[in-house]
Amino acid sequence: MIGATTWHGRRGPVILGPTEHRVARWLADRTRSGRITLRMADVAAATRVERSEAYRITARLRILGLFGIQNDQGGTRGGRRFWRTAIAHDGAELDETRHREAWSRVVAWARARGARLRDRLTPHHHRLGRRPYAPTEPDGRRAIGHPPGSGSPAAGYDGPGRLGSPGPSFLEQLIAGGLSPALLADFTEPRRRGR
Repeated sequence: MIGATTWHGRRGPVILGPTEHRVARWLADRTRSGRITLRMADVAAATRVERSEAYRITARLRILGLFGIQNDQGGTRGGRRFWRTAIAHDGAELDETRHREAWSRVVAWARARGARLRDRLTPHHHRLGRRPYAPTEPDGRRAIGHPPGSGSPAAGYDGPGRLGSPGPSFLEQLIAGGLSPALLADFTEPRRRGR
């Protein structure tokens, strides 16, 4: 790469192109005494690049481990904070066994939380393992027929209170609920012509 320059940062030696080198050299001069707050418009003007290019280059310099950058959240600090990260090291090595154990704890916690949420969102009859209006035979097989109370003869009559029984018909339920004799007559009498 023509004009490439080698820099050393937290991730070891990296190669920068001419424009990145110019921005990095300017930032290194500004951050020689420590952390400094800079507006990206000033960085772009001083290094003769577009503002979007200044954002891209500074983000790459941070990723390469050459500079630390703290964003100006909400624009309350007057700009981003920059500092040079000149100490070259590979970072702390992870203990593989402890990492696996910690990760398994995170996964177990997430699964338990998901199960609790599913349990809260699932209707009660599904939590019990039954579906609504799905009567079962004594041997555990699902009964064939209509739901209880449907009045369908296909369900059969197993006696009062049994899951497979159809229960009273709609008319019987109305009579038990206090249906007046006049309305009962209207329901039971055949319709006459002209009515």
